[in-house]
Amino acid sequence: MVDPKSQDYYWTPEWQAGEREALAEIAAGQTKEFENARDAIRWLLRAKDERSHPPSNARRTDQ
Repeated sequence: MVDPKSQDYYWTPEWQAGEREALAEIAAGQTKEFENARDAIRWLLRAKDERSHPPSNARRTDQ
């Protein structure tokens, strides 16, 4: 049996905002499907790498 107190995080305003954002993205069709978990992991790692190493011609917006 799950202790209900261990699920308190789910009801925080921050978590609920994330839930609403995710539902809106799903409703808008902003999802990605994969044939298998390996393909999903490869996509995630590639996306992470692209975020941490932008192309050399990328313009920085924090300056």
